[in-house]
Amino acid sequence: SDGLGYYSYLPAIFIYGDFSQEFVKEKFTKYYTNTGIPDYMQVIDNKPVDKYFLGTAVMMYPFFMTAHWLSFYFHQAPDGYSILYQYLIGLSAVFYIFIGIFFCNRLLKLYGATTRQAFFICVLLVFGTNIYFYAVVESSMSHAYSFAMISAFLYFAKGIIDLEKTKYIIPAFISLGMIVLIRPFNIMILLALPFLSGSIQKLSQSLRFIFRHYILTISAALIAFILISLQFIIWYKESGHFIVYSYTYERFYFNKPNILNVLVSYQKGLFIYTP
Repeated sequence: SDGLGYYSYLPAIFIYGDFSQEFVKEKFTKYYTNTGIPDYMQVIDNKPVDKYFLGTAVMMYPFFMTAHWLSFYFHQAPDGYSILYQYLIGLSAVFYIFIGIFFCNRLLKLYGATTRQAFFICVLLVFGTNIYFYAVVESSMSHAYSFAMISAFLYFAKGIIDLEKTKYIIPAFISLGMIVLIRPFNIMILLALPFLSGSIQKLSQSLRFIFRHYILTISAALIAFILISLQFIIWYKESGHFIVYSYTYERFYFNKPNILNVLVSYQKGLFIYTP
């Protein structure tokens, strides 16, 4: 599914040196026999561009490289798609779900939750939502990785708000940069900051704290921008442009809201499947 588009940056960069990803056709037909190749490469200025963002691949990278080294050691095809790559990418999603739960637990502790309460809530998060599915069934999709980074960001942001410790500033910006690199629309998590603060006064106080340490804040923002700029570099390698709209024919239709379908549709309805 879409996971092929998220993942294939890694063999494109580190094995084949082919940003057009023509190699995927051969490998897909070799290892997958029950479906057609997902149509994720878009044509922009007559050049193929991967429509998905790079962040998921960045987070998969340690597991991809481990699989690559092990493939040589165990005499498996080091082609990016043989069995060890598939197992390690499956493991990576589970790993990042645990990272997300780790930060959720710490966030709940900042709210005064007991160990038992935090454990119960984390269990509900995994088994009462789609997170479990994206950990064990569609592990190459972006959801597990977004969950990890959003959980980390919320924890570090809450740490800044409640504890006013500078040690949280850089991790907060790094996790925010990765959130954008994985799925830019998820930057909407910033809208949670007033709720984390609990009041406008507390939010204003936290912003003043950040700006008082402006050198650290600017440094942290620069690190986040460097992370996000990896996407601009990839786009330039693929298309010759630093900024492209890679989804081409897909866009938002603000004049055609589908609120009921989002909530209760049998196709993707939140309250049909999540409970």
